[in-house]
Amino acid sequence: MARQQDVDHRRRWFALAVVPIAVIGSAVLVWSASQEAFSGSTDSPGNQWTAGSLALTNDTTGTYATTGTFMFNPGNVFPGDSGQWCVNVKNAGTGDAKATNPVKFYAPAPPNLASNQLAQYLMLTVEESTDTVTGGNTGSCSGFTTGSTVYNANIAGLPSDYTTAVAPSGTGLLAVGATMAYRLTWTLPASTPNGIASQTLTGVDFAWATQIGS
Repeated sequence: MARQQDVDHRRRWFALAVVPIAVIGSAVLVWSASQEAFSGSTDSPGNQWTAGSLALTNDTTGTYATTGTFMFNPGNVFPGDSGQWCVNVKNAGTGDAKATNPVKFYAPAPPNLASNQLAQYLMLTVEESTDTVTGGNTGSCSGFTTGSTVYNANIAGLPSDYTTAVAPSGTGLLAVGATMAYRLTWTLPASTPNGIASQTLTGVDFAWATQIGS
């Protein structure tokens, strides 16, 4: 009888021991299977971006600068008078001025330019050269080679921003580091009426710009 009880005791102990061992064994099998899963991959590391910059400079001060100086201040003008200045514009940015974002000419100031009486009679012709010129603070046109006419109308009609400005086909193309010359010629026609006498036009800002985006 005692021997039978001893056997039963051993059987119960064995059964209790087998359960955790079985659980541990199952866990080991699951872990092993998860570690041995088939896989394949490819990647492209190190991607990066740098935003470019658009910048133009001109040489009206004698050296290239973002903000130059005035080109015209002739004093009293009379019917039949005219004046001329040549300026170099340089692409100092990191992006080309192409057909989709050409260099355009306009006058952002003064805000009342369109209604100024003298501006309605003063004519302005802006021509783009195929070469650079002496330019500088004397406005020398030495070396100017006539290319395309960018603007030819009264000063009052100048657009006031890049969006409304127009670059005739094939003009305003300027690669990074390249320079383009422009010749500006103003004229007060001989037919200007006496009513314009003593009228003034001040603070006119001539600008060139290139733009990408809105």
